[in-house]
Amino acid sequence: MLNIIIATKNPVWEKLNLCLTSIASLESADKIKVIFVYSGSLCDINIGITARFEDFVLCEMDAQGVYAAYNRGLDFIKDGYVFFMGDDDIVLPGLDSVISNIIEDQIDVDLIGCKSYMQLTEKLSTLPVFKIMVLWKNWCHQCCLYNSNLFDDERFAVQYQIQADHAFNIMAISLKSRRWIHFPFLISYFTKGGISSNKNDLIFRDELPIIAKTYFGLIGYLFCLIRRFLSNIIKGRPTETRGNF
Repeated sequence: MLNIIIATKNPVWEKLNLCLTSIASLESADKIKVIFVYSGSLCDINIGITARFEDFVLCEMDAQGVYAAYNRGLDFIKDGYVFFMGDDDIVLPGLDSVISNIIEDQIDVDLIGCKSYMQLTEKLSTLPVFKIMVLWKNWCHQCCLYNSNLFDDERFAVQYQIQADHAFNIMAISLKSRRWIHFPFLISYFTKGGISSNKNDLIFRDELPIIAKTYFGLIGYLFCLIRRFLSNIIKGRPTETRGNF
């Protein structure tokens, strides 16, 4: 089964309807469980669309940040793979190909990397070729399927309001025992205007060298320190701006 967690605050009907319709339009929609976690007001949801899913879970929570919402959505998942979305993102038919491969080949890996079109940069995002590359280039959530067992003992660290996925990805991909594969399929359209596109997570930035040392050793630690030092000289230390999910 594929589990899709959608997290949002005060969802707008037009965007949410497009997001859910893109999932329901998949040939494998009946093999997908959708967990919709929201805070604030809730717009109308078309039950004709949600009836196409294997299961649809609606969960309300207080606004605590998008990663707290993702963590809450994970509480409803028992097995299978997990895909994370915002209500303004859409899935593409390539996701059908991924699901078919998982079922037909009985694929059981920790991470499945695909491709996502990023509206802001007009480029494709995918998993890195070499694991250590994740230290300086996080991948878009919308290009990756996570095995649910990765979240059995670890969740998103909510102290990182913007880059908790980056911290999790470093952990998830670092161990030698991790099994991951790439598929050439374009599976999602990641809309511009996300929180990470115009805000900085200074807590994560300050703690990245320690995170790197934990999972990649001294080389990762020194690399992050040097890179941060050079960035401060060239660009200046970034300012922090925040907003609650």
